[in-house]
Amino acid sequence: MIAKEQLLQEIETASDETIDRLLNFLHQTQSIKAKQPFWQFIEELTADIPPRSPRHPTHRRSRTTRSLSLWHTQTLTMKLIFADTFYWIALINPRDTWHFIALDYAQKYADDYLITTDGVIDEKLNYFATKGTIMRRKALATYLKIREEPNMEIISYAPQLRQAGFQLFDERPDKGYSLTDCISMIVMKQRRIAEVLTHDKHFSQENFRILFQDSNLNNLT
Repeated sequence: MIAKEQLLQEIETASDETIDRLLNFLHQTQSIKAKQPFWQFIEELTADIPPRSPRHPTHRRSRTTRSLSLWHTQTLTMKLIFADTFYWIALINPRDTWHFIALDYAQKYADDYLITTDGVIDEKLNYFATKGTIMRRKALATYLKIREEPNMEIISYAPQLRQAGFQLFDERPDKGYSLTDCISMIVMKQRRIAEVLTHDKHFSQENFRILFQDSNLNNLT
């Protein structure tokens, strides 16, 4: 690797044409990196982690031929979908049972507009906080990538939103909803979102459609 001092010296003595070519190359490289699809970012991020089961690599190779029509209706317009903690954890962790199904969704429905919340992001980071340095960094890198995506939005916990979440939490003493889930449900109602990327049955109890069904998992066997 060229030392920093040597590189700076070569730049100082380079012609304007050489510098222009270098700047153009750097600009193109940065542009290509910035346009990397989210699913591809996740695939590369998790490539160094062994899958949970030997069966998954086979399905990974055939991912583009599998249909998700049983659990998601594709439309020509951008669709609002809520992304629960379950989805982000499954995406980042190849050893998660739902990892390849989540990755399928990220690739095949990349045009959907995903909405999540501060609380969901907190839960995701908290989950990976005890999974070792590598997983902590991968979780943080995913968060930073989400912030850059034009079709992903993180809703901040404003006081009014938290208060609405507290109220729903109080109104459902028999349901076992977490406060994070309550606030997620409030956001879904406010934004008129009908579908959620999760396997958490609590959402179906509030008449939302959960997109990770047991039948999808059975299709992998």
